[in-house]
Amino acid sequence: MQEAVNAYWRKTAPPEQVETLAWIAHRHDVVYHRPAVLHDLIVAVVRVIGHQGCRAHFETRFERNGEDVAIVESTLVCIDRGSRQLVRIRPDLAQHFYLRDTEATTARVRICNCRARRC
Repeated sequence: MQEAVNAYWRKTAPPEQVETLAWIAHRHDVVYHRPAVLHDLIVAVVRVIGHQGCRAHFETRFERNGEDVAIVESTLVCIDRGSRQLVRIRPDLAQHFYLRDTEATTARVRICNCRARRC
């Protein structure tokens, strides 16, 4: 989950913001639809639902062969990497992750339980 949202952020934000800001999970609400097993190729489709203050709300759909495996609604908070202080999401920051539906960012995630992550 966190990897999918961070991949979304790295793809949509300018490099200077990626270096100075981080996203920390505050809450995840997960609805499971189908089981996923080791070595399944799972595609995570991330969309921003909205934001308020320092919080951003994301929806991540985990899909296998076009079918939903799980849908997760997450709230993440934005922090400054150096000071570890919360950062308010101003319009100039928010503009980087609000995409049109046709530009939905996807991150490929392979379910793996090995430490080396070479599955």
